[in-house]
Amino acid sequence: MTAVPSPPAEPAVPMLAGRDDDEIIESVVACNTPSYSLESALGDCLRAAEIRREALRRTTGRGLDGLPLEGFDYASILGQCREMPVGYIQLPVGIAGPLILDEREYYVPMVTTD
Repeated sequence: MTAVPSPPAEPAVPMLAGRDDDEIIESVVACNTPSYSLESALGDCLRAAEIRREALRRTTGRGLDGLPLEGFDYASILGQCREMPVGYIQLPVGIAGPLILDEREYYVPMVTTD
């Protein structure tokens, strides 16, 4: 009987407790700390987004100055397929309709980008 190999282990996340933001940013930039792990490692979703933004700026040389950071509850999207947030945007919402379905009229709110 052939032995089945074990699945690869998740990469170890360095302990971040007690480390200042600059140390953590450097660890993310050096690929020692996965950016996706910051929320769970820090226990602070806003701080994770701030650190991720700065790591991105240091890596690319470009900031996200026009993208709002403050004023959003990042914990509200934790674990909901929103990967590695770095800010948020407001989108205009319009109404589509009337849409006719089974001889009934519906008005549907829709995000518009034009």
